[in-house]
Amino acid sequence: IGLFKILNESSIAKGIRRIEALCGRLAYKRFVEKITEYEAKLISYEEKIKNKDKEIEGLRREILRKEFKIRCQKAKDIEGIKLISEDITGLIAAVPENLRIAVDSMREFFNKGPAVIVVGARLQNKARLVCGLTEQAKNIGLSADKIIKKMANIFEGVGGGNVMLSEAGTKEVSKLKEALDS
Repeated sequence: IGLFKILNESSIAKGIRRIEALCGRLAYKRFVEKITEYEAKLISYEEKIKNKDKEIEGLRREILRKEFKIRCQKAKDIEGIKLISEDITGLIAAVPENLRIAVDSMREFFNKGPAVIVVGARLQNKARLVCGLTEQAKNIGLSADKIIKKMANIFEGVGGGNVMLSEAGTKEVSKLKEALDS
């Protein structure tokens, strides 16, 4: 008989069953058709999942923007310079890139005046800080690189970057709050 595919089975009398099946090339052709059909469905479901993931990510970003806006409204004013120094562990996924995105989102809020934004988070077994400045803060002589290096010394880490955006990291997770409070 070789390859076969049962199509149907039914009762024709008490204790007697009828089995309808394809065998040989017809069975093989049926398998190929079904595999093709399932592959098409799988591709369709993968596309739907990707679209939903994009939608979820967009909603997550919007929630974060609103949360960051609330935090920006609570910024300290020190001699005309707005200062935000926040631990955002738990608000973001545990990847360093999201800290930079957070700083950029907060920077947009302060586009008309000088501001220093420092965010920190515990990511896996490490603590990370990112410092960003608005253009106006840079123009009055502030440097994110100098700020982050001083903070990195507090939590026994290393850091650096450029005038507008700098990062620091350490394995001393317990000192993150101390560095943010400095």
